[in-house]
Amino acid sequence: MVLQSSAGARFRQRKISVKQTLQVWKQKDLPDLDTEDQQRELQQIETGVEKGEEEEEHLQKVINAAQAKFSGNPNKKVEQVYIPTPDASKVWPESAKYYTSKFIEPASYIKFSATVEDTVGCPYCLDEVDEEFLAKLNKELPNKVPKCTESEFELVAYRFETVINEKQPFITVDPSQILKYEEIRDIALVPDKNDPLDLERTLAKQLGISNFKTLLDAKPSDGREPKPLKDLFQLYGAKIYDHWKKRRLERNGKPVFPALRYEDPSQKDNDNDPMLIIWFSCVLKEN
Repeated sequence: MVLQSSAGARFRQRKISVKQTLQVWKQKDLPDLDTEDQQRELQQIETGVEKGEEEEEHLQKVINAAQAKFSGNPNKKVEQVYIPTPDASKVWPESAKYYTSKFIEPASYIKFSATVEDTVGCPYCLDEVDEEFLAKLNKELPNKVPKCTESEFELVAYRFETVINEKQPFITVDPSQILKYEEIRDIALVPDKNDPLDLERTLAKQLGISNFKTLLDAKPSDGREPKPLKDLFQLYGAKIYDHWKKRRLERNGKPVFPALRYEDPSQKDNDNDPMLIIWFSCVLKEN
């Protein structure tokens, strides 16, 4: 079955809309190339590229060669043509300068199953507003209290974000109802099995390793390992909470750290938003 296209054009438009039906070809609907009008029927099959790209020189040679092979004289020899690709066979002479470790080829394929979130460390990244607050915070701390590093600030702020996103997903309706510091602290100190950071702390405690790190863990930018989360809340938690809460309320309850936007059916201007991430799903229905 061929779905009728609302646009009625031979080629799909550049801008795809979820409200527009797409033409789907099934094997039984393809023209029979063994008929007499092979050349005419070949024109009905889409090339799979944009209309403007069909005029590319090398692609035209490949298309013409394919048409000549199936529609011309069977005894005529057709030249094999290919779309040129960059040469990847050259050797980089300066590779030894930058790669000093000796590579040991494993017996099996190299496998890597860790996700990006598991390897980048804390997802929260402080901005210029946080940097200004952190500098002010460290100046006001007593001499006996160690300075709060950027990595430690990000850990505490990220914990605030995750707790609110989990416990108050609809905080944007009424941001004034945001949890108090004591409530967030009690929840934040409970280990979360789904959080890679809490998983490391749990394994470190079970294995008796004070500094549990793997080869996949990102190193702190300042070179200092952050303190335990409990100590961070005790030293800086209340002051960081006041700063974080102020920023969250300024954003009407939305997360301080930017997040990807997805399609919202209640919004009518989604098609005009260039920053919107839309997931398309194609469903084929059998008759």
